[in-house]
Amino acid sequence: MELASQEMNAYDALYEQIETTDDEILRNSYLNSYLHLAKEEKNAFEIYQGYSNFIYFLDHEQLNPYLDSMNWAAYQTRDPRIIGESYLRTGIQYYKKKNYSEALTYYGMAKPYIDSTNDSYMHHKLLYSLAQVYYVLGFLDDAIALFEQCRLYFKGENLDGYLNSVHGLASSYTRLGKYSKSSELIHQGLKVGILNSEPRMDVYFNLLQGINYFHENRLDASLGLLSKTVDEVAAKGDFSNAQLGYFYLGKIHKNLEDRHQSKNYYKKVDSLFVTYGFIRPDLREVYDFLIDHSLFEQKLEDRLYYMNQRMKADKMFEGMYVQIFPKLFQDPVHSELGFKESNTTNNITFIGFRIVLGIGIVLLVVKYHSLIWGNLKALLLTPELIEKNSLPESEPPKLKNDSAVPMDSLRLLLPKLQKFEREKKYLERDWKQAELAVYLKSNVLYVKMMIKEYRTKNYSQYIHDLKIDYLVEMMKTEPKFRHYTNKALAKELGFSSTEKMVKAFKSKMGKSILDYINELDQT
Repeated sequence: MELASQEMNAYDALYEQIETTDDEILRNSYLNSYLHLAKEEKNAFEIYQGYSNFIYFLDHEQLNPYLDSMNWAAYQTRDPRIIGESYLRTGIQYYKKKNYSEALTYYGMAKPYIDSTNDSYMHHKLLYSLAQVYYVLGFLDDAIALFEQCRLYFKGENLDGYLNSVHGLASSYTRLGKYSKSSELIHQGLKVGILNSEPRMDVYFNLLQGINYFHENRLDASLGLLSKTVDEVAAKGDFSNAQLGYFYLGKIHKNLEDRHQSKNYYKKVDSLFVTYGFIRPDLREVYDFLIDHSLFEQKLEDRLYYMNQRMKADKMFEGMYVQIFPKLFQDPVHSELGFKESNTTNNITFIGFRIVLGIGIVLLVVKYHSLIWGNLKALLLTPELIEKNSLPESEPPKLKNDSAVPMDSLRLLLPKLQKFEREKKYLERDWKQAELAVYLKSNVLYVKMMIKEYRTKNYSQYIHDLKIDYLVEMMKTEPKFRHYTNKALAKELGFSSTEKMVKAFKSKMGKSILDYINELDQT
């Protein structure tokens, strides 16, 4: 008994040294000593704890070997709580590295072990971790449901958990356009922080409030708050929120018609993308502005650079979504873990998508497209085309009860899609799936499934057919279109290349453009 006490004291003493020293070399020595002692004693729990210490105190770039060892050591304990905790910690590390696919994998592995322990804290920590991923991907209804569960659980129990959950909720409502609800939560978070002398989250709440002010057209207030907070966030090493702050500062100056200052802030967003290799999909418009501004300044080299950066961002989005969706919608662990619809509102567990069997990997066809050339004429579609491609404006969409997309989301999304069609937004450019999702204020999967169910086409076919239907109608009613070159037509329709337009026309009409024009001329 005395020996066990001495051993425990030795671990405690080493951990105290690890925790208090500022010398990195000395800390690494203590970390190794802790692990060495645990291995000598063949103490399975302390071996796990030894590897966990490395995870907590080392930089993200050094962690991969220790993550595998920590999970191995956790499994040796045969303790479900430790195994679940280890997998959850591993998922959190991958989340921090923006590897959301691996994060979801480990969250799914953690769930059955955590469930078997009835440990409420670990359960809600897992819910919070999932909510963060859902938020980044744009599954905002699901994120809100989980953040709210966490807020209610952590209130009065865990201050950090509570403040983080409130911030997650507020951020989600901001992205949904519910700025007053977001601001109300921000006020709650700041108040609780003051009452508990905990200012850690203040800068994040103020940054978010500055974004809300922008959307409420309170530009002076937004500029003041964002200017005070964004550099502090960047100094904390939180590049993702710093990107967001610089992005909105750029938008403020753009609205104030100060394009030079707007460019400077957008360049900071790009700089963070270069450094960390990540940018949020909803910040992609930074490159549209920088490309356009470089053209305005007649700086060809800058224009080519930003075109290349936009292409890199598109490829990053493609890779991110293609890796993630199979895990969310094909893995039975995740279908159970994060995507169950609840029939009640007071006892929400997980509100999500209904699983569609055989959904397959969602492919975002993200290839680079050219700049938009000129302003396109706004021409009305004929009644025939309106009936074919969208519902009349006065007729509300008929919703399907068995839709794979949640009904509340459909009620918002379908009218937006109809407006997208009526206003011929599809002519503006070669819309990527991620771009349309951002435009509709939704996520890629909802958009994909909605188009499949309500337009009975895959995404690429849907966009291409809208363009080709428009061209066919113009060739019938406006003979001048028959004399355009294929290159001019491709630009008019917003195709990224002439080849893509020619192929889309042949696929839709079963004949070449020239053959179709000859048929029209003969009639």
